[in-house]
Amino acid sequence: MFYLLRIWIIVINVIYLTLDWIFSFIRYRKPVSIPPLKDTLLTISATELAQKIRDQHCTSYEVVRAYIERIKEVNPYLNAVVEDRYKIALAEAKNCDRLLEAGNVDIEKLKKQKPLFGIPFTVKESIPVKGLSHTGCTLAYKGRKATTDSFAVKMLRDAGAILLCVTNTPEMCGGLDSYNFLHGRSYNPYDT
Repeated sequence: MFYLLRIWIIVINVIYLTLDWIFSFIRYRKPVSIPPLKDTLLTISATELAQKIRDQHCTSYEVVRAYIERIKEVNPYLNAVVEDRYKIALAEAKNCDRLLEAGNVDIEKLKKQKPLFGIPFTVKESIPVKGLSHTGCTLAYKGRKATTDSFAVKMLRDAGAILLCVTNTPEMCGGLDSYNFLHGRSYNPYDT
């Protein structure tokens, strides 16, 4: 039964993509450019950011705030965010900074036990995050919230990472692009 459902989803997506390609000529839209980066923190790798946070060259709050501002800036163009938790993420970032400012943390131990300490991340909406939308981006599950964190999210949080939001995905993860009837189409930032 599961395989038939997957095949049906693939067939529907092929039909949709074919029709979308045909209608793209009718409803041609001028490409839109997303705004350029304003904050250099967004160009630094997660490993380097984690080291900078541990060394207190920048704060987790600054990093998380920079990512949130960028998401808010580009999401109107991309339609990627399904549900956010920005206020909670900023509070978690402040807690990370307070812990470091207190000075009673062994930095080497922190590096080994929480290598992503204070680093923001996002996950697809199909991955359960307690209290956030978990519908598989299908109308049948509209309004459903996850009751627990997935193992992957738990591992990232245990490593010190801070979740910002859940993002759009193809319906039941069965498509070639992020389109579904619940949240609409997400656009590739490189194509805008």
